[in-house]
Amino acid sequence: MANQFDMLCDVLPGRDSWKFKVRVLRMWSISSFMKPNEMNSLEMVLIDDKGGKIHASVRKQLIYLFQKKLKEGEVGRHGE
Repeated sequence: MANQFDMLCDVLPGRDSWKFKVRVLRMWSISSFMKPNEMNSLEMVLIDDKGGKIHASVRKQLIYLFQKKLKEGEVGRHGE
């Protein structure tokens, strides 16, 4: 059975279970205003196979979980 992925163009409010296959098109960090050496968030633009794009953020408390797993230009399968 083949893996079925949702497309970014199909995202609707109210649903909380998605399965995406996306590439990190662009990734950058946002520094804390009062502590410039401290990362406040990790920001990304994600793109799917059909060219749909979406902005995603990793908040400060979760950066340690995702920072080494996410690389600009690479494909990731996340969800469900």
